[in-house]
Amino acid sequence: DEASLLSNYIINYDPDLIIVWYFLNDIQVGGTISYLEPQESKLPAFMNRLAIFETLGRAVNTLSSREEFVSTYTNGYSGIEWNATSQALQLMAATANANDLEILLFVHPVLFNLSNYPFDDIHNQVLNTTIDLGFVSTDLRPAFHGYNDFELWVHESDQHPNEIAHQLAAEYTYSNISDHINCKD
Repeated sequence: DEASLLSNYIINYDPDLIIVWYFLNDIQVGGTISYLEPQESKLPAFMNRLAIFETLGRAVNTLSSREEFVSTYTNGYSGIEWNATSQALQLMAATANANDLEILLFVHPVLFNLSNYPFDDIHNQVLNTTIDLGFVSTDLRPAFHGYNDFELWVHESDQHPNEIAHQLAAEYTYSNISDHINCKD
């Protein structure tokens, strides 16, 4: 959608600079999955009646949900979703080149397990692809260094960025765009 919006609409406003904020779920692999969503127990029904098995069942469900969460993103970046996203990024690059524009792209991390981040390879894939296309691409992971993921969530069951995460990202972004702001006369 962003590629189409840029080439069919935004370009008509004669922009000085294009800034793209890229989230890993922009690939449209089904949107963001919360690994904290309650899951149906994988234990036999009679075991769920005993407290120890109920606790064990929740732990197994959480672990299973986390694995599914990670694999959903990982699989999306090796399939047709990534091919479609790559084509859209190529269209954006062509539009920018044809109009002598610079595109700054910022890759926002999923606020999940930041101390042992499972999506490094995906970030590198997006960064390398967009740099090869001529984008000025920046990874926002360093903006969140030293923070636990849950400190940056909007709610304990919703890992979307809260006001702290937005402020950290905005400050980091500003420090990276100041050299690129040269408005046309």
